[in-house]
Amino acid sequence: MSNKLKKIFLCAIFFILYACNTNIKNDLSCEETILRGPIDLYICKTRMDWEKLKGDRFRCPGYDSSSTCITLSILKECCQLEFFPGDTIPPEASEKVILKKNGIEKEVKGPDDLIGCVNISSPEHAIEYLRFFSSFENVHLFEEQKLEIYPNEGIKDCIGVCMDEKKWKKLGLHHPIIKTEINGFDVIRFIIKPIPYRFFPTIYKERVFVNNIGEVELLEEEFITSCEKYTEGLFFPTYL
Repeated sequence: MSNKLKKIFLCAIFFILYACNTNIKNDLSCEETILRGPIDLYICKTRMDWEKLKGDRFRCPGYDSSSTCITLSILKECCQLEFFPGDTIPPEASEKVILKKNGIEKEVKGPDDLIGCVNISSPEHAIEYLRFFSSFENVHLFEEQKLEIYPNEGIKDCIGVCMDEKKWKKLGLHHPIIKTEINGFDVIRFIIKPIPYRFFPTIYKERVFVNNIGEVELLEEEFITSCEKYTEGLFFPTYL
């Protein structure tokens, strides 16, 4: 067999194996490519709508400024989240989320406060959990200030967390990558922090491990850029 035919034959075998081990799955956040193997690898590859980028999916149906309802699909039945509207101007400065469990109430300031109250059993659960604390609509409720960012990809009226698609590609950024481990999920995504200021943020690559009960461990944080030509249009809510 000639070298040319050998190459064609090997390429054909590779393509068949790849096709047989690839599956497409949809969830609430985006369409994901799932590569089946020793470890499932999820690569979120399509754009999300602006309501989901903001964090509105965590508000109950009919949410308004007087609502006291906030949702998280992975929350256990024994735990309840309640949203308390602020009494300041602006109200966001004093808004908070309260966890109720076994007759005890405490303010939720980050993932540590929900440990044991969530059941994270899939990549979708892991990314939902992280986005609960890092969406534009919710970020002011928690102590650690960071926002997950996305390429705009044609999303209309998207502000704060949407990056120009050309700049996104030039920096070599990508949508979240989630690896399924034995007792949790390894998540890589890109975020901004209000460093030095909320209107002049810095972009980081973040890698965390989310276990099944809600513990989040920072494995790696890599500085990407704080150059204004890339961060222009990215910012945190003004009431922070």
